[in-house]
Order: sequence, then structure tokens, then C-alpha cells
Amino acid sequence: MNEFSKKIYYYLLVCGLIFTIIGLYGVFNPIGFSNYLVYILALFFFMSGIKNFTKGFEYRNVPNFHWGTYLFLGAIEIILSLSLFHNPFENQIAMIIYCGIFMIIKGLFIVLNSIFNRKLFPYMANMSLGTALIDIAFGTLLILLPFFAQQFFTLCLAWYILFSGVNFIAAGISFKKAQK
Repeated sequence: MNEFSKKIYYYLLVCGLIFTIIGLYGVFNPIGFSNYLVYILALFFFMSGIKNFTKGFEYRNVPNFHWGTYLFLGAIEIILSLSLFHNPFENQIAMIIYCGIFMIIKGLFIVLNSIFNRKLFPYMANMSLGTALIDIAFGTLLILLPFFAQQFFTLCLAWYILFSGVNFIAAGISFKKAQK
């Protein structure tokens, strides 16, 4: 494994552990979690954006891989996180719905990319489909929950971050196996 691949591997593991801890905190302490919700969202989108940006950059020379999509998604996630850090409490519901729509679009991009490149990257297809399903499911919940069940919103977000953390760890392990 080269130096860049090692950095990606460790980044995935560290992000996975951080998200898993934050998700568990949210599941077991939803009131404390809701106090820092906007900052947790901003941190999550920032780290996810870096992951997508580096993934697009790493696979830029691979034919039939839609690396530009990952660069675009990473840039959008980083911009979204910076806007959340800048104005954390302004239009929270609108920002949450926007995040849900973004997560659905991101999940659909990942599904299409996995389907088109299944033969070229068989190890990556399963890992990417798990990420896509998590994004689509929780993106839908983010859109619907503020209207129907606001009390379940923080719990839903905590579970999403927990599943994303586990997915980051699985992605790191899969990435390491693929580099051998």
C-alpha cells in the first residue's frame, strides 16, 4: 500500500470511529445530542466531503469511473458544512431538508456509479451500495421528519451517524483489502 492509500485507510478508520462514538452518544443521550446538532451535522458533512473529494481525486485516472461526480459531491458537502459552521441556527429546518435532498441525490449518484462500474470494481460495488442505501433512507427521513415527527429527528440523525461510522470502518477495511 502506498503512502496516499495508507492516509485514506487511516482517514476512513478515524472518521468511522469518530462517527460511531458520536452516533452512540446521540442514541443514548438524545437531549445532549440535540444541543450540538448543527455542529455535528457540519462536522459530518465536512468529513464526508473530504472523503468523497479524495476518492474522486484518487480514481481520476481510472477509465469508466465517474470521479468528477465524487469531486462535485465532496465540494458541495464541504460548502454545505462551511455554511452550517458560519450560520448555525439560521433556517435550521430548511437546512435539514436541504441536507435530506442532498443525501438522496448523493445516494442515487453512488447507486448509478456502482451499477455502471460493477465489473471494473467488484470490491467497491458492495461497499458503495451500502453507503448509497444509508444515504437514501436517511435522506428521506430527514425530509419527512421535520414535518411529521420532530421529536424523532435527533434520534434518526444519531442512528444515521452511527451507521455511517460503521460504514466508514467497513470501507477502510475493504479499501485495505483491495490495495493488496
